[in-house]
Amino acid sequence: MRRRTMPGMTTDAAPRERNPFLEAVGRVTVAGAELDFGLRSLLGAIAHEPTLLMYANAANTSQLIEFCRLSLKVGVIADEHVPDIEACLTRADKFRERRNTIVHALYMPTESGIGIEAMNPTRKKFGYNSTPNGAISGRACGDP
Repeated sequence: MRRRTMPGMTTDAAPRERNPFLEAVGRVTVAGAELDFGLRSLLGAIAHEPTLLMYANAANTSQLIEFCRLSLKVGVIADEHVPDIEACLTRADKFRERRNTIVHALYMPTESGIGIEAMNPTRKKFGYNSTPNGAISGRACGDP
């Protein structure tokens, strides 16, 4: 028995156009993952505290940078190597900020456009203010 198909329809996947912008964002994301791997390796080399190394397994990039800085202060690294490592950590932090701007602002609304156009995402507040005792006021929502 022959299958009936609609004219012009096929089960073959249509070739997708490559988007160079999204490929660039992907490269930035991969570079960020490589940075995290490098920071974990650096931390393993300069930290001798097993608990800190265990926390590093679940840490994000900014936490890894802070762990490395902490290890430089209390670690056993020779003083002549500390400025070089600190310079690398400063560059890593700048890259982290740029990566977050590109990756997280991709689809976020901004003050002057959408996503990557403005590269300056705004943080939206919903008008709730929490106090230390846990009370919440919703003045922006019309409550007195």
